[in-house]
Amino acid sequence: MQKLHILATIVIFTLILAACADKPTDVVVSTTRVTSLTPTTAKYFDTVSIFGKNFGSKSDSITVFLDDRSISPLMKSDTCIKFVIPSSVAHGKKSVSVKFPKTEIKNFAMVEIAEPKWGDFVYAGLTSLLNCDFFYTYPFYKPDGRGSLKTILEIDPSKESQKFSGVNKDNNLIVESKCTIYDGNYSSNLHTHEFSDYTKKQEVTFHAEIDTSTKIVTNILVTSTIKEIRNEFPSTWWERNEGVRFKLRSATYQDIDNGIEIFIPFKNLEQSIEEVFHHDMRTSGNSTIYRLATPFENSNYIKIILLRKK
Repeated sequence: MQKLHILATIVIFTLILAACADKPTDVVVSTTRVTSLTPTTAKYFDTVSIFGKNFGSKSDSITVFLDDRSISPLMKSDTCIKFVIPSSVAHGKKSVSVKFPKTEIKNFAMVEIAEPKWGDFVYAGLTSLLNCDFFYTYPFYKPDGRGSLKTILEIDPSKESQKFSGVNKDNNLIVESKCTIYDGNYSSNLHTHEFSDYTKKQEVTFHAEIDTSTKIVTNILVTSTIKEIRNEFPSTWWERNEGVRFKLRSATYQDIDNGIEIFIPFKNLEQSIEEVFHHDMRTSGNSTIYRLATPFENSNYIKIILLRKK
């Protein structure tokens, strides 16, 4: 009887072990997946988003690739990666891949980088800081010392007929603009019955030839003329004429958000400058002529910014 009891115990234990062996074990596997990319067409400096699952928590260990060009993410979460299209990548269709710490998802989507619309420039701005000799022409022509002259010119055509024009052939573009920035007249009848009449007119021009394949700009011309006239009763008359002219041989540019920047550091100024002319002539008081004085200092520069239509 005791033997039967022991045998029954062994049989029951064996059946329990068999039942445990047949029960499946639950295993949770976190698989990294990419589900979408938007937008599929982008411009330089646009933000592109990659959506998916289980991207992980260490953003510094994730790299995005456009073809073979690596890009560090701008932002990253467990379900989204964002990166910015750099201007150093050539335009056209690019294959997108993402490398994670333990896996890599290759060529899961295509993004097309749009070519910049070079004919859509709507603004040009020039700033410079240059060593100059100052000459006063009144009451007699004499040098008045040397210093740094800062120039700021803006070309912002507001009328449809005055916007920038462009001729684009292959990789070469000619950008031009000639417009009147300000043309106004002001008259007033004062309490003393004296009459004052004041007019001011400013005209600006811009010309540049841009090679988009080499990022070299040549034949740069920026000019500004200002004429002011004031008549005051009974006999006061005053006139001012100011002229600025920058003629540059060549310079390189880099892409910036919504445009390009042409920057000439002090070490390249002598090579790039063909002519810089600036005078401020007045019928009363001192008239001044500014002439470039070399060598240029480390702080000297010329910068031109061209912006496109947003």
